[in-house]
Amino acid sequence: MRRREFVIMFAQAQWPCRLPREPSDVMPVIGFLHAGSREENTKRLAAFLKGLGNGGFVDGLNVTIDYRWAAGNDL
Repeated sequence: MRRREFVIMFAQAQWPCRLPREPSDVMPVIGFLHAGSREENTKRLAAFLKGLGNGGFVDGLNVTIDYRWAAGNDL
């Protein structure tokens, strides 16, 4: 057996180990980045969550939202 054949056979044997998890196991993550603070943007945040809800997404149920607030600080 030549080296190329061995490498191909080895890669094929490892293929099932590299398959992604089932789609139902993966919860999507939305990154929310804003230059202001949470307190200054309560209405905007409520509208954002309402829009997501209209699309069928609920934070913590079927989507995770990762919030980052700069609160006016330079990054």
